[in-house]
Amino acid sequence: MRAVSSERVSRLLAELNRMVGVDRKRVRVARAPGRANLIGEHTDYNEGYVLPCTVDRDILMAAQPRPGEVVLHSLNLRATTCFSLEGIRFDPDDPWGNYPRGVAHFLRESGFEIGGMVGVVDGTVPIGSGMSSSAAVEVVTAVMFRLLYGLDIDPVALAKVCFRAETEFLGVGCGIMDQFISALGRENSALFLDCRTLHHEPVALPSRDLRVVLLNTMVKRLAKTTLNRRKRECTRGVEVLRRFRPSVRALRDVSPQMFEELKAHLPPTIRKRCQHVVYEDERVLGMVEAMRRGDLEEVGRLMGESHGSCRDLYEVSGRELDAMVGIAEAVDGVVGCRMTGAGLGGCTVNLVWDWAVEGLVERARVEYEKKMGIRPEAYVCTIPSGAGEVPVGV
Repeated sequence: MRAVSSERVSRLLAELNRMVGVDRKRVRVARAPGRANLIGEHTDYNEGYVLPCTVDRDILMAAQPRPGEVVLHSLNLRATTCFSLEGIRFDPDDPWGNYPRGVAHFLRESGFEIGGMVGVVDGTVPIGSGMSSSAAVEVVTAVMFRLLYGLDIDPVALAKVCFRAETEFLGVGCGIMDQFISALGRENSALFLDCRTLHHEPVALPSRDLRVVLLNTMVKRLAKTTLNRRKRECTRGVEVLRRFRPSVRALRDVSPQMFEELKAHLPPTIRKRCQHVVYEDERVLGMVEAMRRGDLEEVGRLMGESHGSCRDLYEVSGRELDAMVGIAEAVDGVVGCRMTGAGLGGCTVNLVWDWAVEGLVERARVEYEKKMGIRPEAYVCTIPSGAGEVPVGV
């Protein structure tokens, strides 16, 4: 676990002490990182392949046991959520509190004996940026329950619980990528993940002199309703293709050759959605191989193709994301760039040579604001390990 600012930890503990008094023997601190997806957009809920990495923007929680109920205060939102562990229900009037509710519900449903907690939460993952603040909240909550109650739960099982919280409790039609990378990320590496089998392998960046830079358009990302619509469109495509190939259970099972043979049977919009997913899976596999052999030209080409496909076929880009990608493409030293996250807002992800980072950030700030009238934010990221406990002396 990478070191966390002592000032942030002290601020959490001070607030917890103000709320209830810190129990020095039982208080714990946990952290869960956000993520950037280098390539493999909207493939996870189609049982395909993804290549995300963690980023050094995170959700931090300090908490201690409390009988029977969960009380969490968010420093960012200046809001407190409180719920009993008995009969946990979705609360439409408490949006952020539904994330820990969902985690607690599915931990209990999975047979884990948990008690309540009282805690304070602080986040540096920008909300709605496409860096998966929601998954980080879920994962840090699950890690805290594990720490406080000695749960025998491995990181994969923990990610599955958090995934169920997002999909079944909150009703978001996402895949498991976000929860998985937050829980199992590897320091200084992306993680190649097969979203069907959950087989995963670290993939190092081709050079230590490459940086991951996220450029935030400051436009809120894809709405849940749009994401769920895209998922339904993919499901419809599978239903059609299965008539001709009964072995197809997800778009993951459709090769480019099979798609080209059968695409005429798909309605035009469904065809575009399926084409993106089928070829995006191929791009992920190609990206992994290109990174492993250090072929940066191919890395850049695949990232560019991915963005174009998200824009033209899956239709989840937007003028702001396209503008930011266009700005980055013109900067010498940018290896590759594309939208990241669900889309229609949020961030672009850029692989950039260290010597070019300052120039990219300055160019993006000046040109994006000139074009869009919005001042963007830039995050030059390191890649930390996945979620876990933060050692702290209190």
